[in-house]
Amino acid sequence: MEGVENSPMNNRQKQVPIRYALLVPFIVLMAVSVGLISHISFSNSREAVNDVAGRLRQEISTRIKEHLDSFLKIPHTITKSAEDVIYQGLLDPGDPDALIKYFQSRVSAYPSISSAYFGNPRGGLADSGRTQWFPLYDADRFFCPWSVQKIFHGRARQPRWRFVHHTGI
Repeated sequence: MEGVENSPMNNRQKQVPIRYALLVPFIVLMAVSVGLISHISFSNSREAVNDVAGRLRQEISTRIKEHLDSFLKIPHTITKSAEDVIYQGLLDPGDPDALIKYFQSRVSAYPSISSAYFGNPRGGLADSGRTQWFPLYDADRFFCPWSVQKIFHGRARQPRWRFVHHTGI
């Protein structure tokens, strides 16, 4: 039986055909190359999308902040200008008609606001605006945030933030 194992016929059966010897490594190389390139491409595209999304979020945040800053600056501007006009003696805080006329000009100058008014701790209220207000009774003046702020903080000669009142719109 020794002769059978060494016969040329058995050696031929154990040999791999040359086309398989060349084809299998080529296919494995191609599969690994495609997989690696796909992984790198997917990673880079994910990074690019995340980068663009981050820049977009930053741009939106910046624009919202700028819009809010400019919008919220208007009440301070109106308060400061009214205070300056009153302290200069150009506007009498005891004359409701003059106050209404002045604040109506401020409301007209700033389309983003709906109302501007002047209230005092004695219950007086001069309102100018695009909205309809209900009368303010003397009993309610102690519960209004602007009245409480003035009563408890005294008379400051500097403009202070006045509370924003929502009209339900």
